[in-house]
Amino acid sequence: MKRESAAHQAFQLQLDAMVADSGVGQEVIGMVLARTSLRAPNETSRWHLERGSDARPVDRRVLRQATVSKAVRALTKRGFLEEGERQLKSESEDGRRARSLESLRFGHGVVIAGVHIAQRGNVPKFITAVLVGLDSTRGLAAESRELAGGDTDGWKGVAHAIHDLVTNLKMQLDAQTHDRLAAAVDAADADFDPSLRAQREEQLAAFTPFELFGVGVEVGAPVFDGAIASIARAGGATKVDYHGFEEELQDLFTDSQGSITPVVIENDVNALAVLAIHEEHYAVPDLAVISVFDEGVGAGLVLDGRLRRGGNGTAMEIGHLQVVHVPGTPGAVDFHGDQAPPAEGLVRTFEDLCECGRNGHVDTRATPSRIAGQLGVTFDDALALNTDEACVTFRSAGFALGRAIAHVSNIVNPTRIIVYLPTRLARPKDHTAAAEYRPAATAEICAAFGNVGRAEGDFLTFRPLAKEDVAPLCARAAAVCLLQGFIEHALRVDGCSFSTNRKAGTRELVS
Repeated sequence: MKRESAAHQAFQLQLDAMVADSGVGQEVIGMVLARTSLRAPNETSRWHLERGSDARPVDRRVLRQATVSKAVRALTKRGFLEEGERQLKSESEDGRRARSLESLRFGHGVVIAGVHIAQRGNVPKFITAVLVGLDSTRGLAAESRELAGGDTDGWKGVAHAIHDLVTNLKMQLDAQTHDRLAAAVDAADADFDPSLRAQREEQLAAFTPFELFGVGVEVGAPVFDGAIASIARAGGATKVDYHGFEEELQDLFTDSQGSITPVVIENDVNALAVLAIHEEHYAVPDLAVISVFDEGVGAGLVLDGRLRRGGNGTAMEIGHLQVVHVPGTPGAVDFHGDQAPPAEGLVRTFEDLCECGRNGHVDTRATPSRIAGQLGVTFDDALALNTDEACVTFRSAGFALGRAIAHVSNIVNPTRIIVYLPTRLARPKDHTAAAEYRPAATAEICAAFGNVGRAEGDFLTFRPLAKEDVAPLCARAAAVCLLQGFIEHALRVDGCSFSTNRKAGTRELVS
C-alpha cells in the first residue's frame, strides 16, 4: 500500500467534495475524466462519456445517462470541464449519423505546471517550467532558469527555485491574459460594433486568475511511491533525495491555511511514456518508450494502459543492461563498486565503467558522451566524421542500444516501441559515420525473437529530439503525470490508502 502523501490527501479532498456535490462515487468521477482525457484535445460529449470505448478497461463499462450528468455537473462546478465550441454528432450502431450533441472539454481556467530538472549525475544544473491546460496540449507559458550555486546546496535549494519559477510564471500568465482582454476591449470600436465591445467587456469583467491544479516534476532518477529512490553508483548508493527535496517542495506548495497544491514527482522517461500513451489516445495497450540522453539511456513501460514501475521504481532501467563482456567471457571485469564515480566532465570511453561500477552496460556504449569520448572529440565533431574508426564506433553504439531494446521485446513484447534519439542520430547527414547508428540499432531490434514476422513500421518509431526541445517536452510530460495521478487515485488503482477506505454502498458507483 502506498504512503498517504500530501498530494494524495489533496486529491482525496477534491474528490470528496465532488462526490458530495454529485452523489456518485469517485470512480465515476475518474471514469469521466479518463474518457475526456482519452479524446483530448478533441472535445467530447455526455453521449461519448456514457458509452466509452474499447481502449482500456476503464473505458469499457457503460454508464447511465443520469450518472454521467451528475459527474459532469460536479466537474463543471469544480472547473475541470466546460462547454465546448464544436457541434458533435452521435452515431447509431450501423455507423449512420444521428442527433446533435452538446460538446464538453477540459476547463480552460485550470492549469498544471510541469517542471524538468536537467542534471549532470545527481547535480541539478537548470530547471524549465511550463504551464499547460488540463488537456496537456495547450502550452500557456514556459521559462527556464539556470541554477546558481546556492540552489544546488542540497536539493532543498532546487525545491525553492522550482517554487519561485512556477509562482512567477503563473503570475505572468495571469497578468498577460488580463492585459490581452483589456486590449481587446480597447480595440473594439463601440460605435462600429457595440455588441462586440460589450461582449469583450463582459469577458474582461469575468476574468479571474488561473487556478494551479498541481505541479508535476520529472527527475533523472528512479521514482517509487512518490519518492526519489537511491541511484546505484560506483562508490555506493547515493540518495538523490538526501536533503528532503520532495517534502520541501510540497511544503512550499502548501499555504498558511494548510491548502495543498499537489506535487507529483516522476522519472523522466516514465513521464515520456505517460505522455506517449496519451498522445496515442491509448490506441495500443502496451507501449515502451526509450530515450537516449547525453549520459544515459532510460525507458518507460506501459502495460494494459498503465505505467509500470516495478517493485522499487527501477523497472526498465535498460541503461544498466549488459550488452558486451558477459561475465566469465574474455574482456569481462569484476564489479568495481568500491571505486568513486568519475569526476564530472571527465572524458569517458567505451572501456570506462558504468556509474554503477560495472562494464559493458548500455550506458557505457550507446550515449553521445561515450561516443565522443571513444573518438576523442566533441560529439558535434564526431557527427561530421566518416573514418573507419568512427563508423565502427557509431555502429557499436547503435548495436548496444538495439540489443537492449531487443531484450525488452523478448521479455515484455510491447505492441509499440518509441525511441527518442538526438536529432543528429535520428536524422544523420549522408556519408557520415553517424549514419551507422540507427540502422545498427534497428537491425538488432527487428532480429529479436519477440519481433519476428513484424514489419518495422508497424511497431517501431524513432523520434528525433533536439537538445533545445528536451526540457519543454519533459516538462509537459511531467504535467501530464499530475493529471494521470489524479485520475488513477479517483479510480482507486494507485494503491493509496486514502482511496481504498471506501464506505460500501454509500454512493452510486457504476450503472
